[in-house]
Amino acid sequence: MLLNYFSLSKILVGVVVCFVFLKIYQHNLVIKLSYEKQRLEKKKMLLEKERNDLSVELLSLLDPEKILTKAQEEWGMKAVKISQVKAVPMRTGVDFLRTTSNDDVLKRVGLYDVVIGYTGR
Repeated sequence: MLLNYFSLSKILVGVVVCFVFLKIYQHNLVIKLSYEKQRLEKKKMLLEKERNDLSVELLSLLDPEKILTKAQEEWGMKAVKISQVKAVPMRTGVDFLRTTSNDDVLKRVGLYDVVIGYTGR
């Protein structure tokens, strides 16, 4: 009877020690995951800031007034006068294929079926 009591107490102590180590392991996992969460939140904040900065830059680059000033000041572009614009007839654009028909040109380059399917002619 006494032998069974010592064996039972040893088993009980062993189970308690296992639970203590299990609790310590669980606590370490929680701490590790907390650090990982903080690291990911910091990375998320940096990425959101970068996205916001890029959005602001994009919107500023899409502003027509800024495009105009950049084109004129940095690239030396000037406004075009109507008298400077020359109309080029469509025929000269396809003369290199010796044809004036758009359908003939599309057939020769193999795009006729694609364009007809797209436009629904």
